Amino acid sequence: MRKLILIAIIIFGAFIISANAQNRPADKEIAYDLDLKSDAHSTTVKKQIKLGTTHVYKLKGEQGRYVVVMLKTGNQTSFSIYSPEGIIEDADGTKNWSGSLKQPGEYLISIGTDKTASYTLEIFIK
Repeated sequence: MRKLILIAIIIFGAFIISANAQNRPADKEIAYDLDLKSDAHSTTVKKQIKLGTTHVYKLKGEQGRYVVVMLKTGNQTSFSIYSPEGIIEDADGTKNWSGSLKQPGEYLISIGTDKTASYTLEIFIK
């Protein structure tokens, strides 16, 4: 009976770890890596995204930094931002977001589209 309980605990633990990993996008394409600790205060990226692909941008940020993210593109393209703990609720499927970083660590901006589109991604850091 103890072995059965131990196996159940191990399987449940693996499921929880797997579920947490699914909260953040896979690094299908890393198009830009910006260190928010640097002296850079803004950056602009212009690219084209193809249907069925995802562009993921990594940002390493400090707690309390104020960030503005704007995506200029067609109606069928948007982004979601993932904090170290998961998706930021008001930054899911949007084109504009601003707010203070709640904790230090790696943030991911994931751009997705329902059709091939050109876009301009602007990031401002204060």
